[in-house]
Amino acid sequence: MKPQIFCLFLSSSLAALGGDLQIRSFSGNGQLTWTNTFTNALYSVEWAPTVTGAWTDTWASLKGFAVGGPVSTAQVPMFYRVKYVTNLLLPLPIGSWTLMSVSNAVGDVWTQKTTVLGTVYVPSRGKDFTIVEMLIPADPSNAPLIGMRSTDSGVYDIELNCGSEELAFTNAPIGTSWTNMACGGRVTVATIQASESVTTAVGVFSCFKVRKQRVSDTNPNAYWVEWWSPGFGLVYWKNYWTGNPPEVYQLIGYDRNPK
Repeated sequence: MKPQIFCLFLSSSLAALGGDLQIRSFSGNGQLTWTNTFTNALYSVEWAPTVTGAWTDTWASLKGFAVGGPVSTAQVPMFYRVKYVTNLLLPLPIGSWTLMSVSNAVGDVWTQKTTVLGTVYVPSRGKDFTIVEMLIPADPSNAPLIGMRSTDSGVYDIELNCGSEELAFTNAPIGTSWTNMACGGRVTVATIQASESVTTAVGVFSCFKVRKQRVSDTNPNAYWVEWWSPGFGLVYWKNYWTGNPPEVYQLIGYDRNPK
């Protein structure tokens, strides 16, 4: 992951730092315009009460707080900066989504939509995670949330109820294995088995085939197989937990660059 590069601008004057990103204008109607070298990066606008920070990309400190006297003071946005990060193995822009068609052995067919909703800071991990909703449109009550984050070499997910983080995928040589420990002591061993092209309804993807096996489980089919495309994400997977033949998930739609 490329080190973060910042472009700083003030609410009353304008300054630019770094050659890869330059502020062009900050108009009185609240519109910010900048030029940048990268189009595959993730961007965020942050604010601070002073030029030295602390910088934040949320309004949490300015919402729903109590006061203890007739006069109060709050730190409000006076300085702004644009931050970007490049070379993520899985960019997760807010509002992006993928849609999968799901089928099982008895002929049932449904869809599952995965949408990036926002971010949350997990104190136990000391990191920000992207909140992802896994929605079955035919059953809106069935929409679990998971946390995800990406580096330049790995994609991680976290069980928000207990803070257990797992390595979901890594861009590594064929034969690479790793072990995850989930909530309740569940252990899963993952292995990259092959590099394959996967043809979907929305294109052909170069993928790594990853087999994941739940250790010491009484289910004889306690495994599943995933096909990950670096830079895009999961495009195809087979869930053998439900039996053999498995449930099959196939990518049929996506929007990775929401406006």
